[in-house]
Amino acid sequence: MSNPHATAELERSWLAWLGQHDDQIMNYMNSWNWTVALTPTQLQAIASRLDLFMQDLTNARRAADELSGQGAPTFAQRLDTAIQTLQGTRGSVQQMYSSAAITQAQIAQIQQNTNQAIGQMYSSMANSSIAARNQNHQEYIDRLNGNCLTCHMPIGIPGGGYCALHGPRSG
Repeated sequence: MSNPHATAELERSWLAWLGQHDDQIMNYMNSWNWTVALTPTQLQAIASRLDLFMQDLTNARRAADELSGQGAPTFAQRLDTAIQTLQGTRGSVQQMYSSAAITQAQIAQIQQNTNQAIGQMYSSMANSSIAARNQNHQEYIDRLNGNCLTCHMPIGIPGGGYCALHGPRSG
């Protein structure tokens, strides 16, 4: 038969351990700036650390069961509450991680689409500029050689002009 005084003392010791453990979890969670968006990497690190805290709590389950079997259920009850709370916190962090990862992927897609659109815009501007430059150059050559400004065939008119096919029509 167990000594009730020793059992009570052992339970107080485990309750003190649980209180310290809870303080460690709170201090760790409070060390993060939750007012800004955390990255998926940061959230994954938090989840991993919470898993370690959870492992500590589940390792204490055997002691809680033994104390309950000796008529001291308080530690087991508080341990269950701590485990449930930590599971809820871990679940919230996991949801935040998933949301952050999705958001990060969406931002990357937006950046890729924007870069693609800008590239197409610059390409279009360059092609338009090249076409305009080529047209101006062709007109210069036509005027210099006395060619038709439309079909570029020699017409013998100084300064260029239009051949009979492309000139003004009388109607």
